[in-house]
Amino acid sequence: MKKLFTLLVTALVAVSASAQLDVVKLFTKDGNTYKLPSNAQEIADFAAAYPDYATLFWGVDPMFPADVPLNEDQTDIVISGVTTVSVGTHYNLVKEDQNVKAYINMGSTLGNTINPEKDITEDVTLWDTGSNQSILRVVTKKAGKLAFDVYGGTNNRSCGIYQTPTEEELNNELTGKWLDVQAYNTAELHTTTADVEAGREYILVCSSKGNQNLMEIRFEPTEEPVAEAIKLFKKDGIRYVLPSNAQEIADFTAAYPDYATLFWGVDPMFPADMALNEDQTDIVISGVTTVSVGTHYNLLKEDQNVKAYINMGSTLGNTINPETDITEDVTLWDTGSNQSILRVVTKKAGNLAFDVYSGKNNRSIGIYQTPTEEELNNELTGKWLDVQSYRDEETMLLHTTSANVEAGREYILVCSSKGNQNLMEIRFDTAGGTGINTIGTSSEKTIEAIYTLGGMRTNEFSKGVNIVKYSDGTTVKILK
Repeated sequence: MKKLFTLLVTALVAVSASAQLDVVKLFTKDGNTYKLPSNAQEIADFAAAYPDYATLFWGVDPMFPADVPLNEDQTDIVISGVTTVSVGTHYNLVKEDQNVKAYINMGSTLGNTINPEKDITEDVTLWDTGSNQSILRVVTKKAGKLAFDVYGGTNNRSCGIYQTPTEEELNNELTGKWLDVQAYNTAELHTTTADVEAGREYILVCSSKGNQNLMEIRFEPTEEPVAEAIKLFKKDGIRYVLPSNAQEIADFTAAYPDYATLFWGVDPMFPADMALNEDQTDIVISGVTTVSVGTHYNLLKEDQNVKAYINMGSTLGNTINPETDITEDVTLWDTGSNQSILRVVTKKAGNLAFDVYSGKNNRSIGIYQTPTEEELNNELTGKWLDVQSYRDEETMLLHTTSANVEAGREYILVCSSKGNQNLMEIRFDTAGGTGINTIGTSSEKTIEAIYTLGGMRTNEFSKGVNIVKYSDGTTVKILK
């Protein structure tokens, strides 16, 4: 396993100081700018807030622990140290500026000039705290433009933004990549910038050691038009439920008079891509196709309460083949050929599940992980995380499909055939799961053993990377 993945994606390093500090309020957010203390008073206020670090912190540039968040406002990004973080004042470096200002000492073992063609994933020395001054990590919650500035000395220097590989990319033998590298040899302000994705990790790193002083980081979220959410799914704990009684239906139709008559009459369609859940803290639900909604009291004769459902169906036939790639299936994404196919975009990792009631005949339901742009460029397809096939006879039963999912990815909830597959709720549990997804029933494939990266057998999943051996002889790496 690659060194970077081991160090950056596994559980946070146990540092005694980090146990005391949830967040070091070093960076103050001002619009799209994350600023360090910029005058003597701000430095004094900061020092007073962290008395255990104050004397050394502003004296001989000691280190704040790695992995401790350094910005209080984490709406868009989280800033922390890959290594420990060295902070000082830059009034001696920038002679024309007599105000005392804070800076972070940036430096590494990369020499004076960064080679943008080089993969740093396995560079052991780079991630060694003792060999570097400060290397920063930025984890993005939104897509946007990331930038940082440094003052450097007059020697050859360079700074860069490096995109770390995901676990899946590593498993497919893909490395990280440099998004921007700036080389210079003048004592002035130098800027490095890059367009970044949501839900990924980026490394801010400078070459050599000494006299590369960072004063601020900027992150400008990508402004995208957001359609008004149709408040169809109501969040109840981990459940996203549809209107479940006549009053809730009446309240909903009153809120959307332009759709009301047809919506509950002959199952018309809400537009594709429109958000369907008001609470979007964890996930965003929308339609891949347009979305057909009705009531299921005629389907479930024993239940006289009027309840809402989404008509789920597609062109996949009666049974989904979990070995097929649906990425390029033209008919599947055709609104006119399907009833409803849903999209879930995750903001956090967790367990995703949904239920359907179905009529007779063979049917199946599944959760499909769509490929990212980078995966497509590397000729990787999406994949089925879970497929459940069934056939109901006289009694129509509830059928469930679930999968453990990553943060910042898109998943498709799809049912086979058309007609009588009725979805009433979606569940998303951020605390659920081990990271294991199985196709079909769990009895077909069981866990025989769990090992650490070092080869030690354990009785349960531990934080970081676990090597799992299944009863069918397959072995996979699972990140917890």
